[in-house]
Amino acid sequence: MARRIWLKFKRPGGAGNGPAYRSILDVGTTWAKTLVVAEQNGEARVIGRGRAHHRGAFAANGKIADANALAVACEAALCQAEDMTEETTGRKVVPDTAVIGIPCHWLAISCQTFVHRRRQPEVRVEEDEVERVVVRAGRLATQDLARRLSPTIASLTVVDASLVSLAIDGHRVTDPLGLQGGELAATVSVAAAPGEALAALYTLAEALELEPAYLVAEPQAMAHHLNRDSIVLDVGGMSTGVYLICNGKLLAADALPLGGDGFGQSLAAVFNLSGRQMQALQRAYEKGLLSEEDTAHVQAALRDTIQNWLQAVAGCLERMAVSEYLPHQIYLCGGGSRWPDVLEATRTYPWISRLPFARYPQIQRLDPVQLPGPINGTGRLWDVEETTALSLACWPVKSGDGPAERALAPLIKTVLT
Repeated sequence: MARRIWLKFKRPGGAGNGPAYRSILDVGTTWAKTLVVAEQNGEARVIGRGRAHHRGAFAANGKIADANALAVACEAALCQAEDMTEETTGRKVVPDTAVIGIPCHWLAISCQTFVHRRRQPEVRVEEDEVERVVVRAGRLATQDLARRLSPTIASLTVVDASLVSLAIDGHRVTDPLGLQGGELAATVSVAAAPGEALAALYTLAEALELEPAYLVAEPQAMAHHLNRDSIVLDVGGMSTGVYLICNGKLLAADALPLGGDGFGQSLAAVFNLSGRQMQALQRAYEKGLLSEEDTAHVQAALRDTIQNWLQAVAGCLERMAVSEYLPHQIYLCGGGSRWPDVLEATRTYPWISRLPFARYPQIQRLDPVQLPGPINGTGRLWDVEETTALSLACWPVKSGDGPAERALAPLIKTVLT
């Protein structure tokens, strides 16, 4: 591939006192998005960005249908990002290491709580007790995933295990060490993906000469980046990721097989348009260039498809909601969220009549500028479709060393059958 001629000019990550460089890859369902990130003194700076189309690389069921088409698109997007580094740094940067997102539609998520009733409430909580409770919660989550294993999937591999919360006597606490109480509870979220899917991403990384590759669950990265109680609707090309986030951690995630391309296909079917004609109509509509009459026709053509999408989102959230109220903040991101009707229809949907919201949710498009880091060193505004890639850029490759992190570390890479 074209990038190979630059191998001898690579700068090893972390060499000397200079920054460590890393590539970020969000394969998407129709567009691959890439970043080149420079990390130094705990600060991440984006110095290159790229994107490339790969329509047909994924099948309707979410599996890779054309690995070569996907690799070619990712290669093109990486080259764009690497070429931009010449403008931003004065030299071409081609990182060896990479963070690659695991799409939501490949993931299975389980969030479980274990409650330990302490025999001596007056005794202060110690570190080993916290570790035991966290481990039990993690095991409950992995057992739940194993029970839910589909007959069509041979095995699942755990890719992330995160502590959502700790509580003493029903009260959430940041650190229970040294506290007293009759009950110590831990809630843990575990994400797993089919071994076949992970192998496909490792093969892609090898083809792109990205090694080692850190595979990160995209919903977990989004939750970590957003770090607030919220619902995220990541509207991609072929699918929509629905994420329920609490305390900066992922409680639940699901993927719906409808995204921005489906909205466009509604227009194409109604007006008998080719792909290019539909894209031209979409651009004109988004920019407000159509007449009032044509605008009304487009809105009518989209109405049923968007309402069906909202019904599916509501059904998904209904399954996720247990006993507590859902977060009242809903964010839309992804390229499909650019459709004006999607945002407006989401804002006017009767959420509170169907779902347990304490009050009507606030709904907005998630502007990457609202999120903390990484620093934009490219001189170009962020795009809403880059939100997932930016979240991956902020993911801590090295896990923490607290009691919860140590307790959950052995679960990573566990194979569930």
